[in-house]
Amino acid sequence: MSTIESEVILARIGWMDFYRNEDRPIGGGSYNKDNTGHERFNFLPYKGNLYGYVRCGGQGSHNRLNTRRLYFESHKEHKDNVTVIWVAPHPEQDGSRVVGWYKNATAYSDFRQMPDDREATYCFEAKSSNCVLLPTNLRNEKVPTNEKGGFGQSNIRYTRLTNGKLENREWISRIIDYIENYKGPSVTSDEFAGIEHDLINLAESRGNKTNGQGYCHSVEQRIAIEMHAMDVAKETLKKRRWNLIDENAYKTESYDLLFEHNGRKIYVEVKGTSGSGNTIFITEKERQFARKHKNDYALFVVRDIQLENANGKPKASGGKITEYFQPKLSDHAPKAVAHKMTLNPAKHRKIIPKATS
Repeated sequence: MSTIESEVILARIGWMDFYRNEDRPIGGGSYNKDNTGHERFNFLPYKGNLYGYVRCGGQGSHNRLNTRRLYFESHKEHKDNVTVIWVAPHPEQDGSRVVGWYKNATAYSDFRQMPDDREATYCFEAKSSNCVLLPTNLRNEKVPTNEKGGFGQSNIRYTRLTNGKLENREWISRIIDYIENYKGPSVTSDEFAGIEHDLINLAESRGNKTNGQGYCHSVEQRIAIEMHAMDVAKETLKKRRWNLIDENAYKTESYDLLFEHNGRKIYVEVKGTSGSGNTIFITEKERQFARKHKNDYALFVVRDIQLENANGKPKASGGKITEYFQPKLSDHAPKAVAHKMTLNPAKHRKIIPKATS
């Protein structure tokens, strides 16, 4: 079923990068100022499905979705074949943007409890394969707010009139057409979200993070930074007589490089940044792997990397090295695709040792 043939509803939530419980949503109403909205789980899959939340204005049992606006002739308590377009206020720029969508979703009037151990509710359900979460650098579709015919104060915007006809608004048709023709990447796939080189989009639209992992850069710049950091790590450890046995581990494994000497293996996770490197992100898969192999694991951070333009392409160079061999990671962490880590070199730094004969 195409979007235009299904019921279409826009839902305003707070801005997040993954919506997998990685942080508190930014914006999305006064509730998120002092609380953490349930939309933080909107793209955290459970058994192949996604469960979406939007605050409809009420509290407790009064927080209900008006499915009558989706039925017109029937007053059932749920509606199938709904397209939910998720909208969030941009954290740095004026206005709101489309951040993702559910297709062929089911909308429920009464909010339901999440099917796993999450302390949250939902009103939309869809198969993960029918959903798209846009990388932050692709969230460019603007949604008019606080103007006639645009998105009002309510967090829900219905797109059909009371007679069932699609509302004749240019911006609604533009967004539906964008969704219908979208062929780009989605952060909903574990392959995208679980590989460090695909985390390049994380928070890159939030301005220059001089104390973090440098996410202000474009995709091409982030790739140049990461690959330069990998080269630095390979050269450094080779000088310490470690043998590089897998330089492509980052493509399939929960670490980037694998070194070996006399039967001893070292799993190395590389982080490249143009900032100070005091704050990095590590995926949940990487965190679990690091804990399992804590005696043979290292974080290799290359910070203060320089970028220049070479024949129209970004080129990375330089940088300072900080190593964290056998880092101590928490045994407990919230369900999330990525975790923010604050590193203290003076307290946690530990050099990867030279390979012994």
